[in-house]
This record gives sequence, structure tokens and C-alpha cells, in this order.
Amino acid sequence: MTLPSAQLCAVPSGRAYKIEQAPGFYISEIHTQTIGEAQAGSQFEKWILGPVWNKPPHQIYMGIGGFINLSLIAGQKFKQGILFDINPVQTLYWQRLVKMIAAIPDAGTFRDFLLQSDAVMLANCRQLYDDQWDVLERTLAGIEIFARRSALRSPVESPDFNDPNYIEYEWLRNGYAHLHAMARRGDLTALTLDLTDTDSWAQLDRFLQDRGLCVGGLYLSNAISFLDLPHDWAGRPRNSTALQATFDNLRRVITPETHVIDASMTPIVRRRNAKALGISYDENAYSGKPRYTALTA
Repeated sequence: MTLPSAQLCAVPSGRAYKIEQAPGFYISEIHTQTIGEAQAGSQFEKWILGPVWNKPPHQIYMGIGGFINLSLIAGQKFKQGILFDINPVQTLYWQRLVKMIAAIPDAGTFRDFLLQSDAVMLANCRQLYDDQWDVLERTLAGIEIFARRSALRSPVESPDFNDPNYIEYEWLRNGYAHLHAMARRGDLTALTLDLTDTDSWAQLDRFLQDRGLCVGGLYLSNAISFLDLPHDWAGRPRNSTALQATFDNLRRVITPETHVIDASMTPIVRRRNAKALGISYDENAYSGKPRYTALTA
């Protein structure tokens, strides 16, 4: 994808969004551990642990956020996946993690890598973005964000990778071979992408159409909820055009065959989002699908 000069600039992970409040580009905290989105008993189990739905091979996965995406991809055996986020450090982290998934053939060895080497990987991310670190430290106390990963090695705070209560790590228990094969083929990638960036979503839509691809699974986390707050994820003041642009952009890639999980903060917001996206809404399923409900029994 190209870099529209009005919004984007080139960085080590490929691209980043310019910001007005501070010099340089938007940079923020990243997901490097479980954040409780998908514990056992949640509706995510229908996707991750339930039957694999029938889908043609041209359907790809797209998702925002952290490790839950890997379990969603592996659970439904998607052939290709795009991990996207507005944060270029998240993109860089994913790029390096996918590279290691491709290089390490078994889940046990990769778990050891994740526990022992992740701090080195995060330090490398910081080094590559060093010229912007003053912005991150001013706005989000960034040095603590990367230090937080060390808590994963604490016997008190660390989730057990083998604990079935942590559905976010299901990919390490039963789905790693599938992800390893995807990464080896080059079919798992990361992209810096803002939900409100109309030009980039138009480019993505053309990219998919030119290759005969469509989005079969879309995980939105709670990102749309931030557009209802006084400031969004990039610290920009709330405005109604950004929310509408987000719905318009997502409708570009949603088809009658797209399964969607929207983890916005309240049922009212999720219901509104479903209506705006043309998705039938089912609170029990915690998800939707255009024209009919997805992930129900």
C-alpha cells in the first residue's frame, strides 16, 4: 500500500500516522500479553473452539489488537491473515513475532522464546523508534509499557500458557502448526492502518479485489468505542465524521460472507455499530454477520 503524504510517513515498520499534537507520528502502547478479552466461558469460544465453518480459500482474516487474533485465525483455519493497528510499534512487534513463528517449528520451543527473548525484541522495537520516543514517554510513559512484559515471567501475575481459561493462548496449545505454516508461506502479515483512514481502506479494498480475496473474519476489538469518547485512540478530539468514515471503510471489505466480532464496550454501542455496518446483531453471540447472525448454535 502507498503512503498518502497528507496522513502517513515512512518508518521502520513501513508506515505511521502523522499527528498534530506533537512532532512526528502517532506511537502508543502495544499488546504483548493477554488482556482478558477471551477467557473460558466467553462467546469467543464459539469461534476459537467451535466447529470450523465452511469457507472458500479466498477468504482471509483481519483483526485488531493482540494474541487473541492468533487464536481466532488458528481456530477457524484461515489460510491468510492481516493483523492491523494504527500503532506502528504494534506492527513492528507483529512483524518480528511472525518472523519467529516462521522460524520455530514447534509450539514448546516458541513458548520458551516468548518467555525468554521477548524483552530483547521489545528493546529492538524501541531502538528503531528512538527518534520518536520522547513523544511516547511524554504521552504514555512508554518506558513502563515495554517493561510491563517482564510481568509475564512472574509466577503471581503470569497466566499459564497451558491454562484453558486463557483462550487467547489457544493458538499456542492447539493451533501453532497452522500459524507456523501460514508464516512460512508468507500468508500472515501486519499492517499499520487507522479505521478512519478512507484513502488507505480504499487501497486495501482494491488490493483484495485485484487478487480475488475477501474478508471472511473481522475482529474489531473495542476500537470503535473510542470514537465515542472525548478523544480517540490517537488523541484526536471526537468528531462525527470519523465515526461515519469508519463505518464506510469497514463496509468496503464486509461481504455477506464476513463473520464479525465487535467487542465494543456496551450492548447499545455494539447494536448501533451492527446497524451501521449492515450486520444482524445477537448479543448472546457477541458477534454479527451481514444478513444473518454468525457464530450461533
